[in-house]
Amino acid sequence: MTRLFRSVLATLPAVTLTAAAQVPPPIIEFQFPHAAPSSSIGAGQVFISWTAQDVRCAGVPVVFTRPPAAMPALGWSTPGNGMKPVSYSFTIDQTGRPLDIKRIAKGYVVASEDLTPALAVSQFAPGAAHAECTLTFVPAPQPVAAAPVTSVMAYTMFPGQRPTAEMWARVKPAGSTCYDPAPQVRNRAFPNFDAIPKQPGRPSWSMIGFDIDDAGKPLHLKPVAGNGNAALAAASMAAIGDSRFAPGARVGCQYPYRVGAGTMPAPPMPEEAGFRTAGATCPAKAEWAVGPVLTYPEMFRRRAVEGWAVIGYDVAPWGQTGNVHVLAAQPAEEFGAQAVQLLAIAKRVPSATGYTGCVDRVKFRMGPTARAPGAPPVMFDPPQPAY
Repeated sequence: MTRLFRSVLATLPAVTLTAAAQVPPPIIEFQFPHAAPSSSIGAGQVFISWTAQDVRCAGVPVVFTRPPAAMPALGWSTPGNGMKPVSYSFTIDQTGRPLDIKRIAKGYVVASEDLTPALAVSQFAPGAAHAECTLTFVPAPQPVAAAPVTSVMAYTMFPGQRPTAEMWARVKPAGSTCYDPAPQVRNRAFPNFDAIPKQPGRPSWSMIGFDIDDAGKPLHLKPVAGNGNAALAAASMAAIGDSRFAPGARVGCQYPYRVGAGTMPAPPMPEEAGFRTAGATCPAKAEWAVGPVLTYPEMFRRRAVEGWAVIGYDVAPWGQTGNVHVLAAQPAEEFGAQAVQLLAIAKRVPSATGYTGCVDRVKFRMGPTARAPGAPPVMFDPPQPAY
């Protein structure tokens, strides 16, 4: 029996791998050139949001205590095609956490990359466990000009997005004199990010509005929008108040601060012995000639969601793995699919007869933050003319 315990270690904002060859995963950006939203919208770029509907377990409606909040996205409308709702099956454990998450209908659906991670970090009331649960995410495409300002603002908050000029204009306050050009920053103050509690599985952001007096001091500070992290909102207000700009009065200024998601630990991982078949021929230890290239599922990394997979496979005499398949995976099937990919291209040291019934466990876990406590902050500064 192989007892390789592989751990895929991710750090924020980059991925660190516990293997000799450290290969970071690709950055997945919210650009969807083949989107197909509702035919009621003409051809062009649209803003897409999702809502979870018809949430049931064994046919009985259940209610979220923390609904999934999928990241908004941009897409291209194609009249006549229509966007697809996306349905899921899952279970709920005694803590109210969704597990065993699987998409019912496979295939590409525009702007759906964050749906599974969003469901994984949602929450139901604790108590009795539930099985046979289902829900459907329903898309709501609309022109950028009609999208809620707060939703458009949320889209601009995180690295990897590509806001359009129309989106920047949408979030710019009416009558603002704080753009074209933006005021020179003499001192940009930052919150103490180490002291701000993080939301598990949800990056936090807070947008602060303010004016600038003749001396370059912010005044008329107010919270404009955010996603529910009160500590970040308060610290952001204080940081704007401590910032200074070049002399010259301005009105309608805005600036955001953000912190990454808090880690959502994986549920307990079973021992591989429970998955080994009676006729398995794998030795207790077998060397890798070409080790797995460890990469983290990108959208789960962005939300700091940990997971695991138990994988079964055979090995040919020349060392190539085959019949690679998922035996179990949590909290979502994507962790199993990722583990299959990394083991499918790995090779064992050649042997006389090869092996059958091999079992390996792969654990995906978040590493320490990229910034040590007390180190200077690393901020994502959106390009002008944003903030």
